[in-house]
Amino acid sequence: MSDSGFPPVPPGNAGNIPGPVRPGAEPDDAQPARIEFLPRELREVRHPLRLKAEIVRQNEDGSVRVRTPQGDIDIRLPPESPPPKPGEKIEIEIRPGSPPQQAVIRQQQTAAPQRPDSPPPVRPAETPVDIELGAPPRPVA
Repeated sequence: MSDSGFPPVPPGNAGNIPGPVRPGAEPDDAQPARIEFLPRELREVRHPLRLKAEIVRQNEDGSVRVRTPQGDIDIRLPPESPPPKPGEKIEIEIRPGSPPQQAVIRQQQTAAPQRPDSPPPVRPAETPVDIELGAPPRPVA
């Protein structure tokens, strides 16, 4: 028993503690990537860094160019990975390094688009509404 005031972690749950992303513990939609080119601002990363990005193109050498708010990054995906399509929105997580060499990409989670032919919700006309303006009315004499 520890003196920290926290209960001990059960033996089977030691790996399920939320915290920083651990290599090898990627979600199902995550794809590992090797970084081949980074803008100057990203050449030293001390903590995992997640950025929203967009696929720009597949380069002639097989690497993929992604555009982030900090600049373009070239990455190489495993050969068995399906090639991403230009315009595809992704999230890239750059692993710490100087310069970083590893990253993970994921599809960006987007809300389901609303069907354009569905009308907006309608408020029924019978909805009671109380309106009070100024002082209460005076009785008529």
